[in-house]
Amino acid sequence: MNWFWIAVAVLAGLGILILGIGALLPREHRAACTIRLRAAPHDVWSAITDWRALPSWRTELSSVEELPGGGGWVETSKWGRMPMRIERSEPQQVLVTRIADETLPFGGTWTWQLEAMPGGGTRVTTTEDGFVKPALFRFFSRFVFGHHTTLRTVQLALAAKFGDDAKPAAH
Repeated sequence: MNWFWIAVAVLAGLGILILGIGALLPREHRAACTIRLRAAPHDVWSAITDWRALPSWRTELSSVEELPGGGGWVETSKWGRMPMRIERSEPQQVLVTRIADETLPFGGTWTWQLEAMPGGGTRVTTTEDGFVKPALFRFFSRFVFGHHTTLRTVQLALAAKFGDDAKPAAH
């Protein structure tokens, strides 16, 4: 019976430690990944701005639908529904999208920067300026899932869309 209570105490202590570390982490974070694609900036721009076609290359998305009244879209994945809207758009250069639901436990923006490379191709840098509200989520976001994971996944999917085997670099 003593082993049971020791195990309970250890698990409770571990939970308190995780929660405490999460509380000490900053609410905001910034993560970025860069990938060099052989595709032209125009083609990359078309892929990232055609939100209706996102599920055709972003395999984590099961569907995308327009928000009522326009002005954005809702991405549906195994994690649920996430409304998105465009904050800034400079064709073939910069696209900034924002999670458009303040009730979620996380949020922020993704900034896509496209740069034509000498000799052809596009350097794509995707920067997440995000926040995570609950301390427990901050711990898991930082130490278990990682802030760069989704950025890498989406950039790899973008490369695959163009038949490119380029790999993103986190920074």
